[in-house]
Amino acid sequence: MNITSVPSANYAFGNYTYDSGSSSGSNPFYYSVTANDTVWTYFTQLNANVTFYMNVAGATFTVNGTSESNSTTVKYASGTVLTLTATPPQYYGFLNFQNSTGQTWGNPATYTVEATNDTLWANFGNNTYNTLLCFTVGGNVYVNGTLTANGTQLGNIGKDIINFTAVPNSGYQLVNYTWTGAGNTTTNNPFYYNVTASTTMYVYFQPIIVQITIQFYQGVGGNLYINGTDNYANGTQQLFNPGTVLVLYGQVSVGYAFQKFTYGSTFTTVNPFTYTVPTYNDTVTVYFVSVIVGNYEVYTVTPFNTYLPAASAVNFQSSTETVQLVAYNGAFNGTNCLLLFNSTWGMFSWKNLLSDGLQVNFNSSLTSATLNGVALSSGAVTDIVSQNYTLVWMLIPSVPENLVIGVVGQGSTSPSVGFYTYTYGTVVNCSASANVGYVFSYWLLNGTNVGSANPYALAMTNSYSLVAVFVSSTIIVPTQGATFYFRSDTATVNNVSGYSLGTVESSQALNVSLTDITGNVQVSIGFRVYLLHQDGSLSEVTGGSPVGVVSLATDQAGYFNGTWLCPYTSLTLGFDALQINVYMSAGNNPWILEGQWITARLLNMALLNSSWYFNIYLSKVTSNVTVGTFQFGSSTVQSCIYGIQFSQADVFNMMLYMLESGNFFSFILFPFTYLVGNLFYGLVLLLFTVPVYVKYRDLDIILLMLVLFGGAGGFFTLLIPAAGLYIGFVIMGLAFGTLLYRVFR
Repeated sequence: MNITSVPSANYAFGNYTYDSGSSSGSNPFYYSVTANDTVWTYFTQLNANVTFYMNVAGATFTVNGTSESNSTTVKYASGTVLTLTATPPQYYGFLNFQNSTGQTWGNPATYTVEATNDTLWANFGNNTYNTLLCFTVGGNVYVNGTLTANGTQLGNIGKDIINFTAVPNSGYQLVNYTWTGAGNTTTNNPFYYNVTASTTMYVYFQPIIVQITIQFYQGVGGNLYINGTDNYANGTQQLFNPGTVLVLYGQVSVGYAFQKFTYGSTFTTVNPFTYTVPTYNDTVTVYFVSVIVGNYEVYTVTPFNTYLPAASAVNFQSSTETVQLVAYNGAFNGTNCLLLFNSTWGMFSWKNLLSDGLQVNFNSSLTSATLNGVALSSGAVTDIVSQNYTLVWMLIPSVPENLVIGVVGQGSTSPSVGFYTYTYGTVVNCSASANVGYVFSYWLLNGTNVGSANPYALAMTNSYSLVAVFVSSTIIVPTQGATFYFRSDTATVNNVSGYSLGTVESSQALNVSLTDITGNVQVSIGFRVYLLHQDGSLSEVTGGSPVGVVSLATDQAGYFNGTWLCPYTSLTLGFDALQINVYMSAGNNPWILEGQWITARLLNMALLNSSWYFNIYLSKVTSNVTVGTFQFGSSTVQSCIYGIQFSQADVFNMMLYMLESGNFFSFILFPFTYLVGNLFYGLVLLLFTVPVYVKYRDLDIILLMLVLFGGAGGFFTLLIPAAGLYIGFVIMGLAFGTLLYRVFR
């Protein structure tokens, strides 16, 4: 008999037994019937190990109402039904249950234990929220240390903590941070915000409501009106909020004229003057000056047949002179008559009698005039008829102003360094000329940088100190691995101005940006490299398009590297500089020049074939528009180029550079100072020259040796570049031999 047993699910075949007491584990089982018997088939239930896992800490995994710890293993009989529930921790959400074969269930879930071991995962994921940053006028906001534009959408996972730092502008203060939800506000700054949901973060600034003391003074000769009111005693102090606008008017008394208002560290000659209260205490003073009043009678008579005196004869010497002007046939002798006033009074204008009337031209000295009591307008013509006239004019006398001119660095000015006195209003044209090895950088006017205009026109409406600043025009760059930083200060090299490209960082961080770019597009930055020659012309080293390009397709900020292989390029020693033009583009738009950076002149022979590395701080922020920003200029944003390699100048070319620069003293001494490199040979020279002089009191041989020692090498090198220095040293050896002969003979 053939017996076959088929176990049910979650069960396994055990064995067969029969009454004779025998058993068999074979299945199927071939049983030979020899007598009445009972055959038993035995089945056993299967068991399996189930291991429970959670992918985040703090979650709860419950099995049939019992919480199981992470990585716990429990043995179950196959076929056991388990009810699974999961509870996520804060800031997380449930994703699914999953077993080792990839099957997934929701929450809660029913799971039947199989006959084999299994692993169950409770999977959780972060909640993703967005935080919209909005802030009012009056400051900037940094997010996790990065300057962030108004309206930026910050994508953050739920467990993130965002560091907001509000930086008010001058004259403003932080009010508070406010975010979605009733009562959600704080004045903490910096403010660490724990993201638990999508929200809008508002940062509020407001003007500083701190009253400022303004003290008003008025000089002799008039009154000060403030917003139409003149009841301010001299020295009056008033409190105002910063930003308050005041209209100041200097009302002159008879015999005086308005000169200027002074406030802070500056002045104005505008009257009335609109003054905005600053964020600091200030003093405002109005100045008046006395005027010379002249009273001249102007006569016209008939018949019109009398000629005028020559213009040169009508030169008034006092304020009481009169002159008779006679009309002729409706015209004044066919020409204008010039009434010349005494130039020592500062009068540089004139009065013209035209064919049909009298014309008076005003200037900074002549302030007003009346004809028969009627005020005249500058340049207007008043008809003259046959009657007597009285012309009254008011003239401001010359007010001397002092000018001190100085120099920092090596250069000269015109006028030269010194102390000068000028008449009020005189325009002085000051020019600066740099010495060899230096370039003019900028002017300091009363300690303030006023730019690099050369010449600089200075109107003497006050006493001034004007200083011309010169900086070294050449730098020696090491052969290997030079680093140049994109600096935030400016320089003028070879008559071209731009930002400085220097071997050390500057102190102030700046940025240039591409703005108002519709949509979310890629932002790129690239560079073009030029040689800036002595005449200001450029030779491009790159191939006509930006190199070292860095592109950002997603919103991010940080340092990014671009590379470029620089070809071997010769330099004009001591005269060429490097100019790096920085370009930015958005999407498929053309490159836009954002700025140019210039090195000082380079004391190197060539750019070597080497890889340049552009280490650039670049950011891309997208809200409704895309904004790309290149930051540079300080130790916190060290945008730079490194890996630049140069070839050093040889002795011959260094001497030629000194000769071309007109530096003859350095040219003569160069073979000694450059080749020796220390004071040893100088001491040897001194050791020989002093005994010679002491013994023979004869300077001829000493002078000869000095000339040959220093100058012969330079002279012969100029004539015979290949062997000149060697000839110089041969002659120097002869000089030493002569000295030894004189000493020991």
